[in-house]
Amino acid sequence: MTCFILVAGLSPSLLRAGLVSGLSLLFGYYGRRFHPGRLLVYVAAISAMANPGVLLSMAWQLSMASYAGIMFLSPLLIKTLYGHARPSFFADIIIVTISAQLYCLPLSIFYFGQFSVISIVGNMLVTPLIPVVMLLSLLSIIPLGTLSTLIVFVDKTILTFQIFVIRHLSEIKWATVSFAQSQPASFLLFIPIIAITLVLWRITKHSYRPIAVLDNSQKYGKIYAC
Repeated sequence: MTCFILVAGLSPSLLRAGLVSGLSLLFGYYGRRFHPGRLLVYVAAISAMANPGVLLSMAWQLSMASYAGIMFLSPLLIKTLYGHARPSFFADIIIVTISAQLYCLPLSIFYFGQFSVISIVGNMLVTPLIPVVMLLSLLSIIPLGTLSTLIVFVDKTILTFQIFVIRHLSEIKWATVSFAQSQPASFLLFIPIIAITLVLWRITKHSYRPIAVLDNSQKYGKIYAC
């Protein structure tokens, strides 16, 4: 994670992702898990201390909003649709994508004045390949002789496919719904979005509190939860 940030640069979105991953790994090492709301507060506070201006960054706000959708809405949708069963890989991607985009919708309309009705298709084609691209990009900087050439070729091929999908889907005019840009009223959309989340939370009775994790001292009966 650190190597990737050093290579890609500490952008506002990577700052959010790095803090979330770093805090989760650090506390997970000690047998603790975060409540998603508490983790969001910690990330926002640390981001503000590191660079107060980042809170006004569009990239940081969109990153935080998408993460909030994934953490708060997606488990409710999964529980509503599947109960205690686990959704398939593609169903999980669809639910996570819808949750993230729904929470980003007010910000997208405010900043861009539009949103795409077929973005779910693009995410289905692009999102599953992102971890592969990240891993291959990291491996490509390691001198492995002929294998490095093959890694770079595969990585470039996947990236070319992703760019092709993004470019061509963005050119479909009927798939874009436009609104007035930079209108504060756009943020009123958060009201029904949060209302949907609260209704599903009451219906499913889902608990966001982390399940207690037993650490290496579990033989002594010690349970740690954050």
